[in-house]
Amino acid sequence: MKQVVELVKRALAARRDGDAQSAEAAAREALSLARSQTDGAGRDALVVALSVMAQVDQDAGRLDVATQRYAQAAEVCRRRPVSPRLPHVLRHLGMLQFRARNLLAAISCCEEAVEIRRSEPSTPPLEMANTLRPLALIRETEGRRAEAAALWKEASSLYAAAGVESGVEESRTRLAALAAEGV
Repeated sequence: MKQVVELVKRALAARRDGDAQSAEAAAREALSLARSQTDGAGRDALVVALSVMAQVDQDAGRLDVATQRYAQAAEVCRRRPVSPRLPHVLRHLGMLQFRARNLLAAISCCEEAVEIRRSEPSTPPLEMANTLRPLALIRETEGRRAEAAALWKEASSLYAAAGVESGVEESRTRLAALAAEGV
């Protein structure tokens, strides 16, 4: 697991630095190594490696491949015992499904992620806010503006509690747009 973590860190650092080639190489190596591990830590390593590889694929515009990798990560998370990483993976999978206009799949992923997060009293405010965000976007798309507004209000409070001004600002902007529509 330690080697996978180091490779994942390298991949994420390369992504931050805009070095797509190095990010992809490190992510591929991490994924290959994680696939070879069969213990409990190997399962966690596989979920992390799949998620980072999906981010790299997304950066490269390979959205279908990124979606498949997140779907694989969700499948691995669902194995008993269910991984605490499942709601995070579902949130990302849901956003990719939403971007691909697969609304039913996006709804399923995002609703499940929110349900899991709400059932965990120790969910950090930022995690909860980030989990609510895609569902709020979906509710707007569905025309369920009152539900979207409630989600954005909750997300705004959680972003404020976490000190994430960009999340507060996005939430307020979305709420203002919904208010302008009469919600």
